Amino acid sequence: MKKSLFFISITLLSTLTLLAQNWIGLTKTTPSEPEITLISSNNQQVSFTIDLFGFFSTIITEAGIDFQRLSIPGYGATGTIGEPEMPVIVKHIAVPDCNRIDYSVQITANQILCDYNVYPVPEFQLNKMGFLEEVFTINPFSYQLNSFTPAANYAIGEKKIIQSKMENTEIEPCNPVNNLQINNGSEACVVYLIWEKPINIFVTSSNAPVSYNIYCNDFLIGNTEKFTYKHTVTQYMYNNFCVTAVYDTCESEPLCKQAMTPCTCPVASELSAMQQGNTVLLKWVKAEGNPIIYKIYSGMDEVATVANTEYLFENLLPGEYIFGVEALFEYYCIPVMVTINFTVGEVGVGEDNILDLVLIYPNPTIGELIIENSKWKLENVEIIDIYGKCHLSLVTCHENNIDISHLQMGIYFLRIATEKGVITKKIVKY
Repeated sequence: MKKSLFFISITLLSTLTLLAQNWIGLTKTTPSEPEITLISSNNQQVSFTIDLFGFFSTIITEAGIDFQRLSIPGYGATGTIGEPEMPVIVKHIAVPDCNRIDYSVQITANQILCDYNVYPVPEFQLNKMGFLEEVFTINPFSYQLNSFTPAANYAIGEKKIIQSKMENTEIEPCNPVNNLQINNGSEACVVYLIWEKPINIFVTSSNAPVSYNIYCNDFLIGNTEKFTYKHTVTQYMYNNFCVTAVYDTCESEPLCKQAMTPCTCPVASELSAMQQGNTVLLKWVKAEGNPIIYKIYSGMDEVATVANTEYLFENLLPGEYIFGVEALFEYYCIPVMVTINFTVGEVGVGEDNILDLVLIYPNPTIGELIIENSKWKLENVEIIDIYGKCHLSLVTCHENNIDISHLQMGIYFLRIATEKGVITKKIVKY
């Protein structure tokens, strides 16, 4: 006997003047999911009741106008883009394949509510990060009509064939899992999926799932016989998780939920600082992965961004400093700052102060750069751009004229190695 699914969608709403994120209780004062209770079931008909205890209403302001966004716990919404978005209860029911499905609905209690400015069904567009986000869209004509919404309280959805098998007229369910919850773990980038077994509306000899399939962004990531699953996410903050119940003869419709999972970025390592006169050279080891840039901090103040793995603080006064580095990536993750405490000492005036004994001019320059040294032997000179690329390297002695006219306009670092230490000086080529 063929098995089919049809959907009964009951849309209910209620209306009061309320504050944002309020629970509007119809028969219960605390938030509760609707209850669906089986009355009877055989190969000819199914009878059940649906109890709606209330709904949520959230105030959303767009273009200076307050809208109420309605939702029923555990269920979604339906409607046409730009028109009022209505919460809906959808129930999947397996029935024998036949030419016609007759159904009847008896509403035992109802409330007519008015003066609601219901939030419209939004459009969904991809943002710069590649995630879907809502875009407020409204059809003004729909909000000028004086009519009941929704036009129908219930409807049968699309019929789908899910199984073809003769079983002595006995119907096996292929019900989805229930009450999917997603919790962030104490470890970075870890989520825990927890769900409840399906609510079976038929009593048969074999109606329990064999196992459960776990999907992340439409990809199968695991299978388990338990009601929980641990998963480590990578890179992206938003992930769409789905769980299906796997039976001997079918796989249920998925129950899905989007999770916001904060995932921390890889960090720079081996951060070090070295004083050179009244400057401090900060160096670190590249973070794992492919960072696109580093943010540099002094205390809590962001002072620069660089693409290479060092930064020169200039004209620092003596005192205590906390320097920090954050690595940023193309994908979204929460950056983590690594810091180092450093004491900048007094700059001496004696012959050991090599910065005072090496003269570099003109700066800025259009091409020629002169280095004069009256005391220490200069062992090596390098011209490095802000990305860490070396454009010139030469061995020198006490005085050198360096031609950098071939370089593009911009900021460079002149690194001079002497027998007493290393000098790094920022120069400007124009």
